[in-house]
Amino acid sequence: MNESSTDGFLRTTHCDSVAEFLRCLNRREGPLSNGLPDAWIYRGHNEESYQLIPSALRPKGEFQEIAGWDAELNGDQIWAERTMLKDFFLRADRISLQLPEDSQALRRLLENDDESATWPSEQLLSLMALAQHHGVPTRLLDWSRNPLKAAHFAAQHGQEERLCVWAFSLLHHDLSHFAQRLGKMRLPYELVTAPGATNSNLGAQEGVFTIAHADLDSSGSIDRRPFNEIVRQWLLDMKAESTPETFQRVTLPRSLAPQLLRELEIEGVTRATLFPNFYGVVEAMKQSGRYRSSSPPSSLNQL
Repeated sequence: MNESSTDGFLRTTHCDSVAEFLRCLNRREGPLSNGLPDAWIYRGHNEESYQLIPSALRPKGEFQEIAGWDAELNGDQIWAERTMLKDFFLRADRISLQLPEDSQALRRLLENDDESATWPSEQLLSLMALAQHHGVPTRLLDWSRNPLKAAHFAAQHGQEERLCVWAFSLLHHDLSHFAQRLGKMRLPYELVTAPGATNSNLGAQEGVFTIAHADLDSSGSIDRRPFNEIVRQWLLDMKAESTPETFQRVTLPRSLAPQLLRELEIEGVTRATLFPNFYGVVEAMKQSGRYRSSSPPSSLNQL
């Protein structure tokens, strides 16, 4: 039995079965259906309490692991993010890996340490998306246009009792983008796409990104608010309605993750289809074995 609650901005639905969970994520019949393609984007989390904070801005996360220290001011944070992205580019370039939108202008931009420059520059977003998908912490928040692919990521190993999939409505994005052209409002974020030809994982995962606009005064404190709180505050400031709910979150008991993975594999969603390389193939083999019977077939027992 589903248990649902809403505050008018975020609807949370707790499901007790995989069938209910997948029904809630159904783009034709569930609460996320409105007859429009790409009306929502989705993000899977293996723990219900996980917040919508980009990896570079999460306290005690991947950023600190690579940088070796924790930034408190915008200037330090931007310097570290730029340095990591530049290091990723140079190391990949040295071994002749193809990089998106590579040009002399891009290379000069990576050398630019001007703190007054906009960060990140639009010309760096495709490179940043590639780096993000290979483990470099950035201020991009990645989503999928496919709820089943988001559900697969939610079903990975976690410590909490429930996993979840977040859904973000692009209705306000589309309406606001039109109004922005008329000079009436400015969104608090950008919706970012990147070329799949140089990022096979991105294409396979139907990936898209959001990046929040922030006050980047170098001496100012870092804005680490979750993405949904940034959007909520913007709606309040604009006195805009959130109808239907701008965000939805669907949860499932972690104990049902193996069954969910089995159902997703039937739908063609596996580690191999999300990571189309030999690594993904082997990971799919391992994961498939986790939810199959631990005992050998009866015919083998007779040998």
